[in-house]
Amino acid sequence: MNKMIPSPSPTNSLQQIMTLTPPASLSWCVFAYAIPVDADDTLKAVVFMLGAFTTQELATAHAKSIIEKTGHSKIVVAKYGMPVQLSNTIDQAVVTAVPVDLNNKLIQLEQEDYIKQKEFFEQKQKIEQELLLEMDHEENVHDIEHYKYNMYLTLKHYDMYEQLRTKSNDMFQLYKKRREHVLSHFKSHPMHDAQFLDFLKQKLEPRGEMPLFEWIKQKYEQHRGMILNIKLNTTTDASLV
Repeated sequence: MNKMIPSPSPTNSLQQIMTLTPPASLSWCVFAYAIPVDADDTLKAVVFMLGAFTTQELATAHAKSIIEKTGHSKIVVAKYGMPVQLSNTIDQAVVTAVPVDLNNKLIQLEQEDYIKQKEFFEQKQKIEQELLLEMDHEENVHDIEHYKYNMYLTLKHYDMYEQLRTKSNDMFQLYKKRREHVLSHFKSHPMHDAQFLDFLKQKLEPRGEMPLFEWIKQKYEQHRGMILNIKLNTTTDASLV
């Protein structure tokens, strides 16, 4: 006669569940829950599984992002196979609660942000005090700060000079190239020079570009002789021919 195998008691079955190994080492899970207002002693609740993770840090980060996106504060991070009490009282040994304020803002993140801002402000004050002290020492010709400051400015000014010299040489080469075009055109069509200003004014005046016309007119009258090799008016112009 076969004997019936008795079903396991609820206590034994839960103990067996707690000994299970999480799949793929996903030891931490994140879920949201909501307890209806009319819940009685039978405990009614709605649970939403939100993910499983290999570390508590990853699970907590995911829980925080969910709270930020949804504003729902009943989000818990729990170990795999461990009981969770769905209430406002949370067992910290089993569940990691994410603290929020009345507006469901992450208190921990706000505190961390405050600490970072405070450290940044203190560091900024420290640097400003150091700079003021350096400025005082820079005036002392016997202090190394004086040497440091003037060496820095020497290097900076020479570097700027080199950059401007290179740019100046490049511009001068462009000037000579365009001047050759002007001289060639002037030799072939000298009458265009006499018509130039009137022709330009008719173009720019309807467009509302008279300031540009006045600038071109001023520079043209100043450098016309130099460019066309008609007459050298100044020493500066002579150096550009």
